[in-house]
Amino acid sequence: MPEAKSPGQSWLKNPFLPAAAIILLGLLVYAGTFNAAFHFDDMYHLVENPALQGFRRLPELMRYWPTRALAFFTFALNRQLHGLRLPGYHLVSLLLHLAAALLVRQLALLALAAPRLAGTPAARHRSAIGLFAGLIFVSHPVQTQAVTYIYQRSTLLAAALYLLALVLYLRWRLEPAGRHANRRYLGALAAGLLAMFSKEIAFTLPLALLLVEICFFETGWRRLPWKRLAPFLAMLVVVPLTLWLGRPPTVEDIDRLTSSATPLAWRHYLYTQARVLLTYLRLLVLPVRQVLDYDYPVVRRALAPAALAGWATLLLMLLAAGGLFRRERLPAFAILFFLLALSVESSFIPLQDVIFEHRLYLPMAGFALFLAAGLFRLAGRRAVLAAALLGLLLCFNSGLAVARNRVWRTELSLWSDNVAKAPNKARPWLFLGIAHLNLGQADRAVEYLDRAIELDPSHYYAYCNRGLAYNRLERYDLALADFERTLELKPNFADAYFNRGVTRQKQGNLEAAISDWKKTVAVNPNHFYAWNNLAVALMLRRDYRGAWQAVEGVRRAGGPVNPQLIRALKETAGSPSAPKPD
Repeated sequence: MPEAKSPGQSWLKNPFLPAAAIILLGLLVYAGTFNAAFHFDDMYHLVENPALQGFRRLPELMRYWPTRALAFFTFALNRQLHGLRLPGYHLVSLLLHLAAALLVRQLALLALAAPRLAGTPAARHRSAIGLFAGLIFVSHPVQTQAVTYIYQRSTLLAAALYLLALVLYLRWRLEPAGRHANRRYLGALAAGLLAMFSKEIAFTLPLALLLVEICFFETGWRRLPWKRLAPFLAMLVVVPLTLWLGRPPTVEDIDRLTSSATPLAWRHYLYTQARVLLTYLRLLVLPVRQVLDYDYPVVRRALAPAALAGWATLLLMLLAAGGLFRRERLPAFAILFFLLALSVESSFIPLQDVIFEHRLYLPMAGFALFLAAGLFRLAGRRAVLAAALLGLLLCFNSGLAVARNRVWRTELSLWSDNVAKAPNKARPWLFLGIAHLNLGQADRAVEYLDRAIELDPSHYYAYCNRGLAYNRLERYDLALADFERTLELKPNFADAYFNRGVTRQKQGNLEAAISDWKKTVAVNPNHFYAWNNLAVALMLRRDYRGAWQAVEGVRRAGGPVNPQLIRALKETAGSPSAPKPD
């Protein structure tokens, strides 16, 4: 059926201009982000991660977080090409985001060309729906956390590969005997498998392909292409098996970024996600008061009012999808896809944080399809009206996204915004204190870290950083007290031993400093700062063999070896095998 005539119809059918419009809008929204700082767990996973320092450590990199190995491989490439210079990291993230937006457009175009949808009213506006779905996806303010927060490249990469697998599968299904059919099918398999090693959200891809078959093709359960679907369905074991065989960084490894609270019971996490669903829907419709680190209340009763409202909303969404299924399958697919894509992080599997905006990145594809298709369907033959409304919405959202990206520029701007919106949560105060510490403002850092400790007296990482601030203020007794408190709360915390050693060195107690640095590398053999300090201290103590061994420790940890230290050791001790003096 031909598409309804509307202004711009000819350029909408152009194979390049709609894609160029999506790319241009994405560039405009994210033009100011190329020097946005490393934030939050960027420091732990990217800046301080020794596995990223050289491809000779590739096996260690693959083991670091197996279900995100591909994402970390791209970070290692960045590290090799750009060091820690920010624009290179942000460029890759933006390219992935633009690719995902273009794939959302392709998904809409292919879905509306499928047998079950080809003759529907929505198919008359196929080109416009595809364009606006891509524009909504690329410019929505909620997407800024996934795009501008560097570590969330894992989300971008998994989503782009997930969408690529769907698009290639749809192309194959529409032309199963075409010239490139086998390549498209194998490409979908490859993209799906790579997505499984980008982030755990890719787990639902096989189920999304089943949803594609049910919604877009005239087949019953018995007539589904089970033989061709079987390799995709087999992928359902990839993420669980990889998590079981490997050991990614868990709460035990990275809880310095969290409060000291224990993870939620699965049922409390599930009840809370019912309320989180309402927040997510509000952010999609009215994306204001965005926050990186939400101070979100935990729901501990299944029938609490907040949970009941969430359950009712979920039920309404499922009923709406069921009601639309017979006549409007694209909106039905969009609703079910949204819920499916959200399910890994918003169900009963307890994660340390109950809400993060980047978890909406892949589900946004469903929202974008629903909004674009829904408005054009409601507008009927008044396609210009739907286009005008969507255009106004895009202007509004793009302006909010640009403003939100300004908040992401520095650690100080990000965490100042966060404490203003979540003043009763310790973690934002902690990172605001660290931001001031990194700027050399130790006195201001103590003020904010005091507030973090007041809100959470068991937050060992806040004590550790306050000790570091006291160290810089030369208040060594207070610094040592904070490091001792840190080790009471978190025994064998490497940074606490290291910083205590630095403080003891400044007090003139070299032997105690050496003891602390030895404990540091015993706990964390990749702590190259401790190895460096240990090498210098042992050289000063004339333990040359120990100093050379510490230098080798720096090299094994992937850290830079101070050439002046090597020169001094050679001048005073000769070869690495020089004996320790009597």
